[in-house]
Amino acid sequence: MSLALHKRKASETDLEELYQTFYQRVYRAAMVICRDPYLAEDIIQETFIKAIKKLDTLADHQKIGPWLLTIASRTAIDTLRKEKRKRALSLDSIAMFKKDMLMEACDVERDVESLLFEQEVQADINQLKPEFREIILLKCFKGLKENEIAAKLGLSKGTVKSRLYRARQQMRCHWKPPI
Repeated sequence: MSLALHKRKASETDLEELYQTFYQRVYRAAMVICRDPYLAEDIIQETFIKAIKKLDTLADHQKIGPWLLTIASRTAIDTLRKEKRKRALSLDSIAMFKKDMLMEACDVERDVESLLFEQEVQADINQLKPEFREIILLKCFKGLKENEIAAKLGLSKGTVKSRLYRARQQMRCHWKPPI
C-alpha cells in the first residue's frame, strides 16, 4: 500500500487501490463467517465504507490489511446477528399470524354455532302457544321479572309462573338428546 494514504487524505485513486488490493482477502474473511456470497458482498461494501470513514484513525498504515480483516469479521458477525434477529422476528410473526388465524377460525365457528343455536331457539319459541311465547319473550329477551310480566299482561303472578314453567317444559322436550 502506498504511503500516500499515510501522509495525506486518501484520493479516489488511493481508495480504488485499497479496494483492489484487499477485496479478495476481505471477501474470503466474510465468506468464512457468513457462507453466503450475496451477504459477503454486502459485508465487503460495509467494511470498505467503515474503513474509509476511519482511515485517518489508523496509526500504523503497514497494518491496514489486518485492520480491514478485523472490520470485515466484526461486520460479518454483526450482519449475521441482524439476520438471525430478522428470521426470529419473521418466525414469531408467522407464529402469531397462525395463532390469530386459528383464533379467528374458532371465533367464526363459534359465531356460526351461536347463530344456528339462536335460530333453533327462535324456531322453538315460535312453535309455542301465543300465551306461552309472550311470557318467554318478556322473561328471557326483555329481562322482565314475573311480577312485571303479570302487571303488563294483567295476569296473576301464579299464572305467569305456571305458563313460564309449561313453556320451558315444552322447549326442553325439543332439546333432549336422542337415545
